[in-house]
Amino acid sequence: MSHKTTDRDVGVKEAARRLGVTEDEVLLSIQTGELEAENISMGATPLYRITTAALEHFAASLKAPHSK
Repeated sequence: MSHKTTDRDVGVKEAARRLGVTEDEVLLSIQTGELEAENISMGATPLYRITTAALEHFAASLKAPHSK
């Protein structure tokens, strides 16, 4: 489902900076469905936008203890 991007949406580079991880780690999280993002590219190369809410949700999941 498409949404209108806002000033609060961030790209992969900014998401990586805020999370303290690499851009590759952000891309992997998007590809595996762990981090919700929208591909707004019209071409073959993806251009992802991540809402602030999705980024906060993902960051919280990284801090939550994992059960076995």
